[in-house]
Amino acid sequence: MGDQTIGLALGGGGARGGAHIGALQVLHNNNICPTMIAGSSAGSTIGAMYAASLDPDWMENRFKDLISGGKLAALGDMQVAGERESSSIWGQLAQFFKDRVEIILAMNKLALMDSKNIREIIEFLLPVKTFAELQIPMIITTTDVQTGQAVLHDSGDLVEAVVQSSTVPGIFTPAKKDDMYLVDGGAAMPLPVPALQGKVDYILALDISKTGLNKLDRYNMYSIITRAETIRGMHYTRILADQADFVIHPDVGDTHWSRFDLFDQLIKTGRQAAEQQIDLLKADLSRRKGWTYKFKQWVGQTG
Repeated sequence: MGDQTIGLALGGGGARGGAHIGALQVLHNNNICPTMIAGSSAGSTIGAMYAASLDPDWMENRFKDLISGGKLAALGDMQVAGERESSSIWGQLAQFFKDRVEIILAMNKLALMDSKNIREIIEFLLPVKTFAELQIPMIITTTDVQTGQAVLHDSGDLVEAVVQSSTVPGIFTPAKKDDMYLVDGGAAMPLPVPALQGKVDYILALDISKTGLNKLDRYNMYSIITRAETIRGMHYTRILADQADFVIHPDVGDTHWSRFDLFDQLIKTGRQAAEQQIDLLKADLSRRKGWTYKFKQWVGQTG
């Protein structure tokens, strides 16, 4: 697309990152290549893989090798327990006590798993270890839970940055650096559009946040708090998406972040969403390259 610089913002969503790969395949096949990438959480992994390889088909195969090797099996058990309910009185009683044991454990532990588990996965997926080895410059977001601020990484240890950005709070132990406790980049910036502002001419966002909510089967304190947090995240992501020049939002429904068993379908969903919008994207990129558009922008800035 000539000398027009394009920033690609890849949002978080765990297994829904499969939709990123499908969309990237379509963009790549249509010669739309970003000049800079920003990624949060799953978007940091997918973005780093693409920035290193420029080969979304290889990315798909690498993820399939990961899934078939059983490295993600433990994450399949991370779905909200409150969504599964026993109809018997004894099952409900057992759930009552189980919920209280989990609360006690949560008050005395940093996370369910050590971050070395996610590190092994990231090391398997990434073909390089440092930002300097990437073919496309990249910004990776993390979140400092002490201040609530986004912390951006664009140099040094790539693996460590992706691990930090993928550290789901409560699931993996946070990274401690100086006075900061760093966790999932999606906490502060679920769609990292702001990380690209002022650095590129055009921002394309791939938003894999949920596009719908299933009806709650069980109402309790945990399920209501979790649902409220999900709603807050969805609304904040839409605000960030509005700051991009163009957004592709695959219809991932209410797919939980741990559903790697649906990876093939998610790739297909991302591919379909990009195919449906590729002509509109090309037209918009061409329009913004034209001298008429640039003149209007110049007049608006100086008038």
